[in-house]
Amino acid sequence: LVDLGTDNALVIIITDSGVLKDCFIDLPKGMGEGYLKTAEDLLNRMFAGKTVDEIKSSLDSLDEDIAEYKAMLLKILDSLEKFAQGKDAQIVVEGTAKLLDYPEYSSEVDKVKGVLSIIEHKETLSEMVSDGQLEFSFRIGKEDGIENGSLVSASYKISDTQEVHAGVIGPERMDYRKVVGVLCDLENMIRSIIGDKED
Repeated sequence: LVDLGTDNALVIIITDSGVLKDCFIDLPKGMGEGYLKTAEDLLNRMFAGKTVDEIKSSLDSLDEDIAEYKAMLLKILDSLEKFAQGKDAQIVVEGTAKLLDYPEYSSEVDKVKGVLSIIEHKETLSEMVSDGQLEFSFRIGKEDGIENGSLVSASYKISDTQEVHAGVIGPERMDYRKVVGVLCDLENMIRSIIGDKED
């Protein structure tokens, strides 16, 4: 636990697979000096070496003397659950400024606002990119959740335990055939990189 000095703290968690996860939590007003130290000891005792389900069970039987920490523990647990389900996986966004190269976006700011709001909300974008059941997924227009735009996404099964999702967002008139070609090239590049590492 790292005190950020603004009624917030940064929680840093390292999973058994070596993956580092962090999340921010709100701290109660007027907490005592020993609050964070007690909370850190409690986290280590309740979370270390346990699965998410085991942690949930232990929270149900939390002692009254440490019940004040329950809201904080639930917040951290929620973050871990999302991470375990892949909903909070790392998402990288590139080329946002290129949207303004399209005339319909550069001349009418209101049209690009809807697209930019999706990009800004990483969790929503992550869900939209990764919820397709097919190799390629197409979301076009307002009815599909993207007003004045479209999203083409692809899912790549890299191994039994690894899955990568990628997507291209742009205007409804974008060249879909070209976008699919780019996503296919990206898949080949990813497989090549992973293959080199395994060798």
